[in-house]
Amino acid sequence: MKYKDDIYRMIDSASSFFLIENDGSIYENLKSCLSEKYGIIDFENDMDVRIYESQNLQISDIKRIIFEIGLRPYGDAKLIIFRNFEKVGELSQNALLKSIEELPDDTRIFSICSSTVNILDTIRSRAYYLYTGNAANVSETYMQYTDSGKIREISEDDIFKIMESSMEKDDVLELLKSSMSSMNDSIRTSLSNDMYMAGLIRRMNWMQECYNYISANCNKNLCIDLLLYKILEEK
Repeated sequence: MKYKDDIYRMIDSASSFFLIENDGSIYENLKSCLSEKYGIIDFENDMDVRIYESQNLQISDIKRIIFEIGLRPYGDAKLIIFRNFEKVGELSQNALLKSIEELPDDTRIFSICSSTVNILDTIRSRAYYLYTGNAANVSETYMQYTDSGKIREISEDDIFKIMESSMEKDDVLELLKSSMSSMNDSIRTSLSNDMYMAGLIRRMNWMQECYNYISANCNKNLCIDLLLYKILEEK
């Protein structure tokens, strides 16, 4: 089952609010894992499961959801799933914020979005973030950074493009790791000037920062903001 390990790692964590950046294909796998985890036979009709298509939500719907969050589940846990969460408006996100901050121990919220650009920082910062990307674009994006099958040097702009791409988490980590290895070889064998060498080392440090952020499941937009701050600070 696709994404199974990532999903189980997520739902077995201590978190109660989850933000999943995906093209939507993860929904069926999430549903299957949650059914296994909580012994749910009929997922769509279970009394403890609520599924919302976010583009249809009005502020009145959000108020009802907030009320439902406060109710006890019939079984072990109440599961709330938002699909297309990026389409929830700013007012509705703000209305949800307090409930997300104070979720009951028996309630878990899963928000699936295609992008976190329109999601408030205050929402993102409170979430267990899982990025799975869109596998259809992986090989094309990955090949942009290869030369005759070998990972080429990555520029400052490339680092941001990789972070903002739709590549899978593991592919991003592998690309950064391979590029750092390639650049490290260049440092060991190069007779280039000191300025070039300093630039290589600086880029490797930035890539290591990205690698560490992504490995720790840090929110992707937060990674980019932290990296940009670090780059500006160094300059």
